[in-house]
Amino acid sequence: GYMARIAFVMDKLLRKLGLSGRSIVPLLIGFGCSVPAVMSSRTIPSERDRRLSIMLTPFMSCTAKLPIYAFFCAVFFPEDAALVMCGLYLLGIVVCFLLVDFAWKATMEELGFDKECIDTLDKGFINNDLWDEMDRGVLSFDDVVKLATDKMPAYGKEIRLFVDNLILTIRPFDYSENWVKDLKSKGFNVYLCTNYPDSTFEESVNRGLFPFYPYIDGKIVSSRVHLLKPSVEIFNALFDKYNLKAEECVFFDDKQRNVNGAIKAGMNAFVFEGYEKACKDLEGLVESLNK
Repeated sequence: GYMARIAFVMDKLLRKLGLSGRSIVPLLIGFGCSVPAVMSSRTIPSERDRRLSIMLTPFMSCTAKLPIYAFFCAVFFPEDAALVMCGLYLLGIVVCFLLVDFAWKATMEELGFDKECIDTLDKGFINNDLWDEMDRGVLSFDDVVKLATDKMPAYGKEIRLFVDNLILTIRPFDYSENWVKDLKSKGFNVYLCTNYPDSTFEESVNRGLFPFYPYIDGKIVSSRVHLLKPSVEIFNALFDKYNLKAEECVFFDDKQRNVNGAIKAGMNAFVFEGYEKACKDLEGLVESLNK
């Protein structure tokens, strides 16, 4: 019964790394033997989580590696053999968890896509109208895969594989939850206006990839209203839904075109260039308004 409780406790942490809480079971067993550890991953229901766990389990230092470590440490590091031995164990754990911090390009590399394929999909799929229409909720994942495959038939298999593993690209920023809590403590209401496919948004929330989500006051998801940033209409939808006044709102986004759309809608808006810069921009705006 202990392992089930460990999996439950570790779920929140491992979700932030893109894994299931159940992944802790094969990772821990991996310190004993990698073979039963890999076999134990069968208990993980998600194919994506199961595959990731299998890939990462060999980084755990099992007992079969111990005599090899001992031999090399004694030969090459006789003065610090014990320290180096411990370091090798820790290095395996660190390398393991570094590999789960994915973005879309890193995800493609992890899935085995070569540079030419990644560059082609970047221009013809990721930064393309097809992706926008998926965010708008007009096209389903299957529709997008079909249209993209018709456009780039040589990469049909890669397109399907990437879309099936889209959740791998989502990474929470470590400051996001505390930032939203801090804003709330200062009397601000916080709303989310995002371009996102509906099913991926729900999965991201369920997996805990939006640690700030419980603290926001409302949201507009592009695929649910069939509107996209930077259109003025999506911001108006936010104003109407929550009875907001544009001139009383502050908008942050990492894309200049979305900031321009927010300004056009009547909001104060800033390009997000980092947490500290955003805090300074907001403080400066509040000070100027209080003068």
